[in-house]
Amino acid sequence: MPSPAPRRAGLTASTAYVLIGALLVVVVLLAVIVALLVTRGSGSATSGRGDMTGNSAAPGSGPNYVGKRPSDIGAYFGDTVSFNGIEVTASPFEFNPSESWYSRNAYCTTVTVANNSSEPFEVGPSDFANHSDIGKSKTPNELNEIDRLEDQLVPVGGSTLGSLCYAVTSVNDGHDDPDFIYEGVGLGGTRIGWTSGA
Repeated sequence: MPSPAPRRAGLTASTAYVLIGALLVVVVLLAVIVALLVTRGSGSATSGRGDMTGNSAAPGSGPNYVGKRPSDIGAYFGDTVSFNGIEVTASPFEFNPSESWYSRNAYCTTVTVANNSSEPFEVGPSDFANHSDIGKSKTPNELNEIDRLEDQLVPVGGSTLGSLCYAVTSVNDGHDDPDFIYEGVGLGGTRIGWTSGA
């Protein structure tokens, strides 16, 4: 019986294809990781009004609002602004006339905060302020609020939702158009301000 032919040293074609495929998968994964690391810390905003910030919520971008600083990010009510992995949305202010003797007329908004960063994120009512034509109102009016945004630590991957209401002075019957500002310490001094654009 003849002896079998000696095997050639080296890789077979099928083994070479498997190795090339695995190498391509590793390269693609590395490219995705690098892209995520490069974009981390950059911001973006989505808007029903179009691409107002060029998909970059960089400090100084977006529409102007009362008291906007050069390092602030502007947005329109309803926009979600992403900065350093934190996404914040503010619904348009609604004027809520008082229906009781113990409450005052107020502007109310619903705030959503999602934490896509790598660390827990602290948020609460004192991080937000109402700015109107007649000045800044910092303190939310608890008597007008349902499902109030509470002080809390939002875990990584978590989100929270709550309302904030700001009392209106007696000279204001709901005809001015307030802006709303997020001043949370987690943004490193950058503030986010929402405006109706009016």
